[in-house]
Amino acid sequence: MDFRLLSAGATLYLPVYNNGALFFTGDSHSVQGDGEVDGNAIEASMTPTLQFIVHKGGGKDMHFPWAEDATNYYVLGMDRDLNLAMRSAVEETIGFLEKTAGLSSSDAYSLCSIGVNFVIAEAVDLNLVVYGTIPKKLFKTPPTYWTKG
Repeated sequence: MDFRLLSAGATLYLPVYNNGALFFTGDSHSVQGDGEVDGNAIEASMTPTLQFIVHKGGGKDMHFPWAEDATNYYVLGMDRDLNLAMRSAVEETIGFLEKTAGLSSSDAYSLCSIGVNFVIAEAVDLNLVVYGTIPKKLFKTPPTYWTKG
């Protein structure tokens, strides 16, 4: 999963489906554009500092990763078919908005067309990634689950 917005200060939320699940990082990119179409992101040797926090049951409604930074939430969709990756990103965004903002399914779907930007993150290999950017300014207050303290 190549996603250029996972940088210092970003938080990545991964659904975990198995007890004792493992985590590993792949190739680090110092620069990559959205869409990565031919695998030539600038690879770099990095030693990331990662902190893992388990939210027991917190990812039960997730099918794909979510992320956030200071200004936005990001909801990802993945598939080998770009149309299905887009559909997954939209469906996952609807679920995110229902859960975190308390929107109805139809209101969340409408917001996807007027307040969420969908972008291709990766199209270079079998893992096609589309993400929705949800500006935090759309919320009066950050949803409790996402509040850092």
